[in-house]
Amino acid sequence: MDRDGVDALVATTPENVYYLSDYGNQHTFHFGPWGLSAAILPRDADIPPTLIVADWELPHISERPSWMPGLEVQTGISTFIPDDGALSESEARLAEMWRRGEETGLPNRSRLVGRTLSRLGLDSATLVFDDPRVMLELQARELERAEVIEGVNFFREARMVKTPDELAMLTVAARKNQAALQSTAAMVAEGVTTGQLLNHYLAAMSSQGGYGSHMTGGGHERTWHTYPDPNYRLKSGDIYNMDPAGHYRYYWADMGRAAEVGGPTGKFEHLYGTLQEVTDAVLPMMRPGVSTGEIKAETLRLAAGAMPSGLVPLIHSIGIEQYDHPQSVGEFLSEDFVLEADMVINYEIPYFEFPWGVLQLEDTYHVTPSGPRRLVDLPQEPFYSS
Repeated sequence: MDRDGVDALVATTPENVYYLSDYGNQHTFHFGPWGLSAAILPRDADIPPTLIVADWELPHISERPSWMPGLEVQTGISTFIPDDGALSESEARLAEMWRRGEETGLPNRSRLVGRTLSRLGLDSATLVFDDPRVMLELQARELERAEVIEGVNFFREARMVKTPDELAMLTVAARKNQAALQSTAAMVAEGVTTGQLLNHYLAAMSSQGGYGSHMTGGGHERTWHTYPDPNYRLKSGDIYNMDPAGHYRYYWADMGRAAEVGGPTGKFEHLYGTLQEVTDAVLPMMRPGVSTGEIKAETLRLAAGAMPSGLVPLIHSIGIEQYDHPQSVGEFLSEDFVLEADMVINYEIPYFEFPWGVLQLEDTYHVTPSGPRRLVDLPQEPFYSS
């Protein structure tokens, strides 16, 4: 904020509310587009950082309070609390939060954000928003005198360099994802459906307290990255791309390997070996000051002999979003950035050869001045099934 002369950050998307305030749960993330939370972080240390939550989420915040000292309540439900009720200490604390919310809250989140900014003396300040819809709506009403800035990528840039706590959370998420991948890979066999494998991965993440998002598609005449049929049964000779991603406490994990059913064959070993050799060769480049574009260009140069086309090198930051780096509107996957110390990135090199199959080698790395450090310990080898 000092660099850009910004007086406050106003977060209304669940990812950035969570990042600024440490407040978030399944409701705030699931219902994020409809607006259940907000966080205001002023630059001036004398202005209290303030969190806005829905009244029906007060039980969560009463047990897991945010570090932010200010709290405003968006009203939407009515809770009956008997005057003579025998309440425990924690229940009495929650009841008082509900009563205060009924007295001071507002049902519309935008009106509550606008009023809070005015109370904090920020209604004529320079404000960065992470949602342009909220920004424009507030600008037309409560913030006519403010300088408002659309800052989706402002937040993403700030999130790219991870704190020690975030690094620890990402490591836990990565290890849970690794365990789920290994468990799923053990099931790969002729006759197993792609839907069974996906469902097993999702259950394996859930059993560890995480959330499994996706892995691969299905198949038609053979398995492929995005074929939609989950009832496809693996056949001998199939290449099964395993690219599972999920999160733990809303910090993402993403990794990739490939399995050959009935392998190994010479072609599979040669091409997967190329992915391994290229990965080993470019890892020393993953240091502060190096552009991801340089790494991707070197990847293509090294693989050109074995893979003149079909190789798609990707590098993305990972954190509260799976692709957690600044991106242009309408851009996905290809945006480049310069590495900094304590960034956490995924380096992945999928190879697409139709109709033969898709190969994948992907891991998560902590960028340090002395070189990258992998967050998982799974060997960078493919899986085989007899």
